[in-house]
Amino acid sequence: IKWFATANLLNVSIYAGKWLAPMSQTTSYCVYIAKSTRVKVKNRAEDSCEYCLINEAFSVIGFEVDHIIPIKHGGGSDLENLAYSCAICNFYKGSDVATVFLPDRNPIRLFHPRADQWKDHFEWDREGMLIAKSPVGAATIKVLKLNQPERITERHLLIKAKLYPWVE
Repeated sequence: IKWFATANLLNVSIYAGKWLAPMSQTTSYCVYIAKSTRVKVKNRAEDSCEYCLINEAFSVIGFEVDHIIPIKHGGGSDLENLAYSCAICNFYKGSDVATVFLPDRNPIRLFHPRADQWKDHFEWDREGMLIAKSPVGAATIKVLKLNQPERITERHLLIKAKLYPWVE
């Protein structure tokens, strides 16, 4: 694996003409992911974030390839460990794989796009608020800050326009 330094948190960087995966909040390096792999990840996700489901067409910031299990936790760059992510979800996820809720402090893993079904862990109301259907959903909503007011407003507008997934 080749590691390259970068100073950019939200956008994909270019080094020697090659695309680099963005760095997480807690690391100072990026790993090279081949363009062909990036295209496969994007196509599998149908151009949508695999965490919040927003389509890339409605984002002003380019989408990124996320290591579901980060390299620092032993994850690899194989297709089964890569997810297509909006820059906001990827920024907040960083290298996290779990969180804790007080007072019990038991670790609860985050949503895993390859192992979990989105509908099993999340739903939303007509106003765009995401509602956890499981502890995994609650943990993911917390860490990725999926219910920040501006994100709720964005989903609400897309729902009203019938541009958000599974809206009748």
